[in-house]
Amino acid sequence: MKIFLDTSVMVAAFWGDHRDHDASLRVFAEATPETAACGVHSLAEVYATMTALPVRPLLAPEQVFLFVQQIAERLTPVVLDTSENLETIRKLSERQLSSRLRKNANFERNLQPALCRINWRGALTCG
Repeated sequence: MKIFLDTSVMVAAFWGDHRDHDASLRVFAEATPETAACGVHSLAEVYATMTALPVRPLLAPEQVFLFVQQIAERLTPVVLDTSENLETIRKLSERQLSSRLRKNANFERNLQPALCRINWRGALTCG
C-alpha cells in the first residue's frame, strides 16, 4: 500500500499557519518514494497555490520551487488516467465524501484504492 497525497496535504505541510499543518507535516515527513505518491498535476497545483496565498510577505517563487522540488524527491509522482480518476470520484460520490480526502492506494498493476482522510485530531484514517 502507498499513501496518495493530494495538493491540500502538501500545501498544509508547508504552510505553517494552515489548520492542518501539524497532521499534514507528520504525514509528509514520514513519506518516502516507496511509501507515498502524488499526482504529477499536484506539483503545478502546489506551486500555483503557494505563490498565490493571501499572506504577507508573499512566498517567493524561488522558495516555492524548492518546496515543489522536495515533493518530487520525497514522493513518487504518478499520472492517473481518466478511468482511474473517474473511478476514484465515483467511489467518493457513493460514500457522500467530498473535500479534505486522501486516497490510499496500491499503485501496482491493479489499482485498489481505499479512501482516507485526516480527522479533526490529526490522525490519518482509512476505510
